[in-house]
Amino acid sequence: MRTLALSAALALVVSVQALAQEYRPAYEEHNGALGRGSEVVLVYFGMTDCVPCHDPEFKAALEQAKVALAERAAEEGRSFAAVGVALDWNVAEGFSFLQESGAFDELVIGRNWENSAALAHLWRPEGLDDRPIAIPSIMVFERTISAEGPITASAPVYLFEATGAPAVSAWVAAGVPFE
Repeated sequence: MRTLALSAALALVVSVQALAQEYRPAYEEHNGALGRGSEVVLVYFGMTDCVPCHDPEFKAALEQAKVALAERAAEEGRSFAAVGVALDWNVAEGFSFLQESGAFDELVIGRNWENSAALAHLWRPEGLDDRPIAIPSIMVFERTISAEGPITASAPVYLFEATGAPAVSAWVAAGVPFE
């Protein structure tokens, strides 16, 4: 009986590990040739001192979100990018933190809550509109990239935001819906 339970537990662990996928940045998938047109972007905000950001379950949910969004974007004929933002003052610490958070297409590190990604996406020109600001936090937006002449990008159209590890995990459990 004990052997059967142990075998079943080991089989479950193996099957869960076999199903786990890791996000691969677009440059790895497309040999550096990034697409143009509609793009879905996930931006993750965290920092070294954020305790929930280091939780293995949260990290797994973040990874699942990147994989699911990349797959959905591909199914819809859009490209996908994952951006990791470390709100650390110390760039080396922020870089190490993001390396432990999985793969990203782009990193923004340093200047704490005033780095370029925080200023562009958290502290938007249109204001907070009663949005909570805390970490960990993710947002999903869409933009259009054009290479007609100089490369340009449209303003982001925000599709989804979640603040706090429970909200991010619940969103992932629901299948990463956005619109």
